[in-house]
Amino acid sequence: MERSVLFFDIDGTLLSENTGEIPDSAIRALDAARNAGHLLFINTGRTICSVPAEIRRYPFDGYLCGCGTCIVYRDEVLFSRSIPEDRGDAIIRKIAECRLGGIAEGSEDVYFPGYITRFDKLETTRRYFLRRGMGMEHPLEKGGFIYDKLFIYVDEKSDFESFREYLSPDMEALDRGGNAYEIVQKGYSKATACQFIMDKFGIGKENAYVFGDSSNDLSMFQFAVHTVAMGHHDAVLEPWTEFVTKAVEEDGIAYAMEHYRLNVLQSAAEGRKTMKVFVYNYREFDEAEYFRKFSGEYGVELGISADAPDLENACLAEGYEYVSIITSKIDRDLMKK
Repeated sequence: MERSVLFFDIDGTLLSENTGEIPDSAIRALDAARNAGHLLFINTGRTICSVPAEIRRYPFDGYLCGCGTCIVYRDEVLFSRSIPEDRGDAIIRKIAECRLGGIAEGSEDVYFPGYITRFDKLETTRRYFLRRGMGMEHPLEKGGFIYDKLFIYVDEKSDFESFREYLSPDMEALDRGGNAYEIVQKGYSKATACQFIMDKFGIGKENAYVFGDSSNDLSMFQFAVHTVAMGHHDAVLEPWTEFVTKAVEEDGIAYAMEHYRLNVLQSAAEGRKTMKVFVYNYREFDEAEYFRKFSGEYGVELGISADAPDLENACLAEGYEYVSIITSKIDRDLMKK
């Protein structure tokens, strides 16, 4: 398989909304895809400051944030587009005028009203960010800060249509359901972020894969050829979905990776016999049980200790012309005595 690029949403796609963690099966699948030579990017509506630690702990190649308004590769910001401060302040005043609940999302912080609102979902989101030490420094209504996008909540007292009309020259509203709207800059989306990265690395659409579950993933599903909807996903994605995998908690990422063989580095030459090798690093566990686990999950044909001399030659001696090596962290459960 040629080098591909994989784009992942966060919540409900990589992160379980039940546990708040990336499942172990997803981490192993990501490891296998990286070792197969593919690029892995987060593509999220969150701004860069609010990408959770659970995601940052994994060595992704980069982050596409704020619905395409911030693109980071390794530690380099390749692109950034914020709302001009004057326009941002005017939008904040319009939020109050139209009796809406609002959150502004910037690259450095997330901004909430300086008072308790009548919008329960807004207050739930506030508590989420407070637990992470964010959203406390600067009240929304004071303005005077730079941000990239907004999240808006409406009810029967709100005049959302007037607000939408006011935004129309340069912003658009994405309906997230439940009387909530994601407000993004026109001309930028998860799809434009995908295109930016594909152009940078010279990768065509046939080698791009997107994984998502919610309505704000729609633009990248409409853009890509290979589209993976998680087991629990918004119905708006269905017309654009190539493959429906299992829920994230049910090993959905690993299941999709195996479906597309993204965890295998295949020979480009026809007829070459490929061996998949699992390299293990620890000795104090039942090696046979561990190898059986990975041979079943990834189709591994040989298990070998990382301290074996001349690893690749040892594999080739088995009669194979090409070697794809998978390394993975030890499964803690198998190390328990």
